[in-house]
Amino acid sequence: MVKHLTSINEIRLHYKRPHISKLPQIDTISQAVQNLRTIIEPGILDLKEYYWIILLTADNRLLGVSEINSGTVVGIKFFAREIMQLALLSNAVNIVLVHNHPSGDLSASTEDIESTKNIGRIGKTMDVHLLDHLIITSESFASIRSVMDWKF
Repeated sequence: MVKHLTSINEIRLHYKRPHISKLPQIDTISQAVQNLRTIIEPGILDLKEYYWIILLTADNRLLGVSEINSGTVVGIKFFAREIMQLALLSNAVNIVLVHNHPSGDLSASTEDIESTKNIGRIGKTMDVHLLDHLIITSESFASIRSVMDWKF
């Protein structure tokens, strides 16, 4: 039995944040969207759904942006586990979720609202604060936070 214990895999995490002065400050949701739009190809927003996470420090400095998944023209699957994994590995304290609606409709679906509540609750237990969940189109964006009872 002892022989099997020596074959346990060791896991190490390595995190090195860039110098804080080099990280852009995100003071508004508009700034978060602007930063996202600088790294994505504008043409993809009308083709199919994509899901991103914006990773922020405690004082909302931009650590990075990651694409979580891509879907179809009418939907997307994502997993809370992957969202929290990215937040924890990047040492993010605050996150903003973003997905697009290729139809151009900025209305949040019931599924959008329920998934937002779920991620917010999970994040709260891990000290990862969901600041907002945004829906973007090639023309504009909308905040899910502004249309729901935001209690996490």
